[in-house]
Amino acid sequence: AKRVQQATLERRQAKLVADAQLQTRSFKYHQAMSIVYDRNLQITGDNIGLESKKGKVRDRIDVNDKTIALVTTDRQSGFDRQLALVPFKGAVLNLTSAFWFEQTKDIIPNHIVAVPHPYVTIARKCEPFPIEFVVR
Repeated sequence: AKRVQQATLERRQAKLVADAQLQTRSFKYHQAMSIVYDRNLQITGDNIGLESKKGKVRDRIDVNDKTIALVTTDRQSGFDRQLALVPFKGAVLNLTSAFWFEQTKDIIPNHIVAVPHPYVTIARKCEPFPIEFVVR
């Protein structure tokens, strides 16, 4: 029974990914994206100018021995795949995180040094505490 449930779940997830990817290939999607999204204004990918490590949502750039720049992108991922580009998603994620790190800095120290751009956080290098959670 567990194998059937797992197979059903995997098929459902694969269908959701395929449907999302199909939507991003449509003319309507590309037309809407061209209106609000200018790839030349992005500070990720080829436009960084420094060596970076690319993650699902953020690009990491070593600034020096103690500092990194975390560039939050507009990439939308799901089921460990990149699904689409969502205009301003990176800015919203980065500024939301910056707000809460600022609100909680007196409770517990954090890694934030500065937020010089809506998509960029300058942070201290630190030892990661590997947990993940999702809030919906």
